[in-house]
Amino acid sequence: MRDEFHKLDKDGTGLINAEELKNAINASDIQIPETEVNKIIDEVDYFGNGKINYTEFLVATLDVKSFLDDNKLKALFN
Repeated sequence: MRDEFHKLDKDGTGLINAEELKNAINASDIQIPETEVNKIIDEVDYFGNGKINYTEFLVATLDVKSFLDDNKLKALFN
């Protein structure tokens, strides 16, 4: 995942901005409106700086169902 993050982070800041995300999406031949790119950033951007850091990137790529089941959730909240 780290390598994928660094591929998106073209300017090497340790953050993925909207332009970098838009360029990556366009390069993959997926056509989505720029407003959707901004929405993705907003939903993933926990810290509210308009960019995605590595931790936010990892969280966004996790499939919650694959690692949390009822027993794990009960243990977590107990």
